[in-house]
Amino acid sequence: MVDLDELADVLDQTPGVESFIDLRSGGVWPGELFEVDQGPADFDFADRDRWLVVVGLGSGPGYADMERFGATITDVALADQVADALAGAGALRRFRSALERSPDEFTRWHRYRDDARLGRARAWLAQHGYEPASQAW
Repeated sequence: MVDLDELADVLDQTPGVESFIDLRSGGVWPGELFEVDQGPADFDFADRDRWLVVVGLGSGPGYADMERFGATITDVALADQVADALAGAGALRRFRSALERSPDEFTRWHRYRDDARLGRARAWLAQHGYEPASQAW
C-alpha cells in the first residue's frame, strides 16, 4: 500500500528529481536518499517489476492550488490581498501571511491544499495503472 502523503511529498520535489516506489512493499523512497547513498540496499534501477520511478513535478501544481483557492475566498478584501500575494517571488510566504489574518480561511486552505495534494497522488497512481489499497475517510 502506497502512503499517498509520502507520494504527494515526492511529487512536490524539484522537477526531474527521481524518487521510487517499491512495488513489493509500497514504500516511497525520496530521491534525496539516493543522493546520499541511503536508498534501500537491494535497489536495482533496472528492476521495473519492483521499482516504479516517480519524477518530481515542482512547485507549479502547488502554486496553481493557491490560485484556485484564492478564487474561492468570498471576503473581497482578503481575496485581493491573496491575489496580490501571489505575484512575484516569495509568493508562498506572502500567501500564508495574508491567510493567517483569517483563521477560518487559513484552516480551510490547509484542508484544500491537503485534498489537492492527495488528489494529485491518487491521479498519478491511476495514470500508472495503480490505485491506493484503501482510502481513509
